[in-house]
Amino acid sequence: MKLNILIAAMLFVIYCNACKQPYKVKSYSGENVSVDSSFTADSAMDSFIKPYKENIAAKMDRIIGISEKELQAYKPESALSNFVSDVIQQKANEFLISNNADSLSLLTLMNVKGLRAPIPKGDISVRNIFELMPFENEIVILALSGDSIEAFFDYLGKIRGDGIAGASVRYSGTKTIEVLIDGKPMDRTKNYFLATSDYLANGGDYFGMIMNPIYRVSINCNLRDAIIERIEQKNSTGEMITAEVEGRIIFN
Repeated sequence: MKLNILIAAMLFVIYCNACKQPYKVKSYSGENVSVDSSFTADSAMDSFIKPYKENIAAKMDRIIGISEKELQAYKPESALSNFVSDVIQQKANEFLISNNADSLSLLTLMNVKGLRAPIPKGDISVRNIFELMPFENEIVILALSGDSIEAFFDYLGKIRGDGIAGASVRYSGTKTIEVLIDGKPMDRTKNYFLATSDYLANGGDYFGMIMNPIYRVSINCNLRDAIIERIEQKNSTGEMITAEVEGRIIFN
């Protein structure tokens, strides 16, 4: 018994000493390696990758629709931000109707910074939409008080606009003069639905005023998938993608 105690004590001392003596780097060295034409491809690796690369390329280069003109994103309002905002608005509205929950007026927010590439004129491929929307953002719906919506539009004026749908706003300088939601003046005493991405709903781009909604629901739809679906739907009926600047955000 005493021997076991002695061995345990020795092991404990060794363990403690080991903890007090961490490994240290005595020296290190490095060199620059230039990646240039002197490097040749590994033929075996290329052969292994080739079928996967070709399969991905076929999926990414699939044509899903046609755009009447190039759509670009910019502030305060652009054809591209209007188009994507309309996609979100439509998907959110479909979700609310299918769940018998369309009791409040609905508007949409899409941040221009989240639109990373234009939609080209002519053929639109899946790759184009991945370049436009490289993030795995999902569409969410927030129920917000009139005060939160008012704060949202005030902030929109300070940042000189962003993508919206289901509403219009007019500013004098950066001061909010008029807000219409579903064609009616905003009422601070009422609640509203705001459809947006989960990134913005979590306070991204400093939209902190929408972070504490009355409630929040995800519609289980990836935003990029919704854009692809909308383009494919129009293409199936022979329609081209069209979008315009409509005066949704006006600065006087």
